[in-house]
Amino acid sequence: MRPNLTTTFHDTVSRCFAEVLETMLGRTVRITILDILETNGIGHTEISEKFSRVIEVLAKSFGASSRVVQHKTIAEVYREYSQKIDFGFYDKLDERLSLLRDKVIRSQLFPRHAGQEDTST
Repeated sequence: MRPNLTTTFHDTVSRCFAEVLETMLGRTVRITILDILETNGIGHTEISEKFSRVIEVLAKSFGASSRVVQHKTIAEVYREYSQKIDFGFYDKLDERLSLLRDKVIRSQLFPRHAGQEDTST
């Protein structure tokens, strides 16, 4: 039995976010950022559902450079679903994530790494 598409999407966003943080900033900073999010009421399992809030918290903590994390995370999610990255750095990235989620559910898409263990903790 295949997992729920919405749950898989949220897990994929959370995993991509953690991977982007670790690749860009290292494991220690990833853990610190996840702790900052937790302090602000965003658990690691809620990153996808509260992505707008995640970005607000990152912007408050790290300024405009947090936009790079947002862009790279969403681009990685698009890659996971084998979708063309047809948006730029200054596009409305929250909307792009919502559009992808809708397409995933409508077209019953699964990510390339479906079923991988969650690495965000």
